[in-house]
Amino acid sequence: MIKSINDGELERLKKGFYQTLAIKKINILDNNKFINMELDINKAITIYKCIVILKKSNFYTGSSTNMLDYLYIYNMLEEEYYDYICDFFKDYDIDEREDESYYECWDERNDFVNKFIKKLAEEKGIKVHSEYFSDIYSDCFNDEIYNDLRDYLREYGGYYQDEEVSEYDLRDDYYDVFQEDAISYILEGYEMTDYDLMLLNNTFFNIDIGITSEAYTRDGHTYITISNMQILEAIDYSFLIILKLIFMNI
Repeated sequence: MIKSINDGELERLKKGFYQTLAIKKINILDNNKFINMELDINKAITIYKCIVILKKSNFYTGSSTNMLDYLYIYNMLEEEYYDYICDFFKDYDIDEREDESYYECWDERNDFVNKFIKKLAEEKGIKVHSEYFSDIYSDCFNDEIYNDLRDYLREYGGYYQDEEVSEYDLRDDYYDVFQEDAISYILEGYEMTDYDLMLLNNTFFNIDIGITSEAYTRDGHTYITISNMQILEAIDYSFLIILKLIFMNI
């Protein structure tokens, strides 16, 4: 008799399969050539994805910096974007995190991530919605695609769904509950594959407190949640690189 498998077990099996496959690929390909920038772009991408899937970037120091250079050299990333990423983001495998000037560039990183996601989606003909959790919670705009997320967030709050509450009170209630804000991106009508979602989620450095940054699919859409704390101190080259590769279908 075949035992029924719940969603959690299925996810673990998928993750184990992708990791096993990544180990086999990374053993076959020449990692030293990747580090020395001697591979063709397709093999370089394969190795980099294996590193991200295995979460082994600490064993392959500078892999994200190398992959960013590969994309630029092979004209897959415009010089304007390459320079901006180098100026305002980090490769956490080789860069120091405790940098006051880095924290001060939160706005630049936040604006760039917003612009980057929308540009990549636009090139694929995908409509992107983006709103802050606090705005979704306080119902200060009219976009039905966020109704389910709004209802989910309010389950944690102090007001019932049908209560007449001012936007000001709802916003206060939001911060009482969640403490920080986050941006929700919805890629309308587009579903990332399980493999792509695993890659993207492995680029997030989640902290024990605050809102979890994550990517997932629901009702035919892809949701990407990025917390303010993630933008402040924990988003790096790898997120932007993987996002670029996903939209390029490579």
